[in-house]
Amino acid sequence: MPTMSVVGNRRGSAALMAMLGLLLLGGMGATAVSLVSTGEETRATSHASELALGLAQAGVEFGKNRIDQGLNPAVANMPFGQGTFTVVPMPNTSQLAATGAVGLVRRNFLLTTQYAKDCGDLNFQNAHSAGKKIEGAKLLKNCLSKATITQWNISWAPDAGEKTVKLQVQGDAIVTLYDNPAGFASGTTIDATDYVLTKGPGVPEPINKIEFDTPLPAGKTYTVTLFFSDGSSVTRSFLDAGGGPPE
Repeated sequence: MPTMSVVGNRRGSAALMAMLGLLLLGGMGATAVSLVSTGEETRATSHASELALGLAQAGVEFGKNRIDQGLNPAVANMPFGQGTFTVVPMPNTSQLAATGAVGLVRRNFLLTTQYAKDCGDLNFQNAHSAGKKIEGAKLLKNCLSKATITQWNISWAPDAGEKTVKLQVQGDAIVTLYDNPAGFASGTTIDATDYVLTKGPGVPEPINKIEFDTPLPAGKTYTVTLFFSDGSSVTRSFLDAGGGPPE
């Protein structure tokens, strides 16, 4: 009887060990599956991150090209490849920001670049009043292929209630950007006809005239702000020393 008890105990121990072994193998298998699954997810996330960064870099190049062509660079969720990109202009810091997106993965990229404000300018060296007009001012573009002016703000001091009624610019031809008999008061932002600067450095485009509703006395300070399509702007001022002959 004792001999049979020992044999029974041995058999029971063997069975228990076998069960523990199976449980251990099962646990190891589950762990292995989990590790493989985690690794696959990590690789997939890493790949998506690389793609998203590439999309963000493509976005800033897209925006940079738009600025160079005198266009607004801002776009949202533009489809490209396996994802999208969003471009946000930051003209105050001369930077262009883009976000690439692949699924839920987002990557950002920032580029310092030129805006129209860095290339477009006003030259008031020969500007003067002549009757009801300001003449002799010039527009300049020192870089970029094009720069588009979308709005103008013209102010003067002292302000005696005058109003500006017409603005003409002479590029290849004379273009009237606004002609409003009611006029615009000093400091009004005017949504004029878009004007595209295309001349190269050293080739000015004259402001043919800024016309007012009344003759202009000498001694006023005029300030003009140009607003460009890319969100940037340029402001310049000049003191009108006195009436001059029309150009």
